[in-house]
Amino acid sequence: MLKQKILARPDILIYNLSVYRNQILRNMIIRTVMNSSSSYNILHLHGGRFFDIQLTKKWYFRFLLKYHLRRFNKIFCLTNEQYGAVVDILKSAKNVKKINNYVELPNERLLDKKDDVLNLLYIGRLHPLKGLREAINAIYQIKSERIRFWIIGSGELETELVQIKDERIVFLGKKIGADKETYLSKAHVFLLPSWSEGLPYALLEAAAYGLALVGTQVGAVDQVIYHGKNGFFIKPGDVTNLKEMIEILLADREETLKMGRESRKICEERFSIQGLKQIYDKILED
Repeated sequence: MLKQKILARPDILIYNLSVYRNQILRNMIIRTVMNSSSSYNILHLHGGRFFDIQLTKKWYFRFLLKYHLRRFNKIFCLTNEQYGAVVDILKSAKNVKKINNYVELPNERLLDKKDDVLNLLYIGRLHPLKGLREAINAIYQIKSERIRFWIIGSGELETELVQIKDERIVFLGKKIGADKETYLSKAHVFLLPSWSEGLPYALLEAAAYGLALVGTQVGAVDQVIYHGKNGFFIKPGDVTNLKEMIEILLADREETLKMGRESRKICEERFSIQGLKQIYDKILED
């Protein structure tokens, strides 16, 4: 990074930061190393919640965080909670802006939803707080063989996932690019029974690919999921509730496909990549 700073002398530095304790502490160090009065510095927050970090209750950490945040020219927040926390720490909303995540929409002709089996999909970090264990337990309780659950990602639960014997649950490991897109195009339902989120990109990606969405009402997830319209909300940790929602989608395939089309429409109207492009174009012009 120091080499890049010295040789490239960047005009703009953009920091993408997940709101978790270790990442914030690491970013403070990186920001100090890369600090330059000649650069325009943008902080783009995603994932996590400030109030989950116990250190934010300590006066000295809040003091350091305020000093750290004040050195950015612009701060972009994904959720109302993030925006409120940053404004509260800075005691000012002058350079703080709330924006959405954005995603590119694939060509509709690439989507293939004809499979007779209901394909459920999870993409993301394999962490207990993502609700994967609850999702797997819900599948165990469903008797139908006309269901398949694809799990894509890497993380702490990999060892558990490779030991699953139920043939309906398929752990695929990490997939990127065309490999991941193949499963997105064939899936019907995206599961995100998470305990904590910001505005997950994987959820937007699933919406762009025309999936019905099942998730918890955390973070800014309610900006993407509209209960009964393009999917369902469930309570975090409630396996029975999740099982019931999956069974509703399994019982009425036409309604599931309709919800998927609604997801894509919402994504097209509110989360097109053009929105983010316009924001950054304006910054570059300024």
